[in-house]
Amino acid sequence: MVKTVYSNNDVEITIDSSDEFESKVNVNGENLIWISGEDENEFRRELRALLDKYRI
Repeated sequence: MVKTVYSNNDVEITIDSSDEFESKVNVNGENLIWISGEDENEFRRELRALLDKYRI
C-alpha cells in the first residue's frame, strides 16, 4: 500500500509498504531508501518535524 507523506512544490514523498518487514521511500516516484516496517511511523514523524522546522 502506497501512502503519501508529503506533497508540495512539485515534490511528492511516498512510502510503499511492500510487506510487514520493509517499506520503500520514494521521492517523485524514484526509490530513495528502504526502511524497516517497524520504523515507518518514526520515519514519518521525523520527516514531518524536519519539513515543519524548515517550512518546506
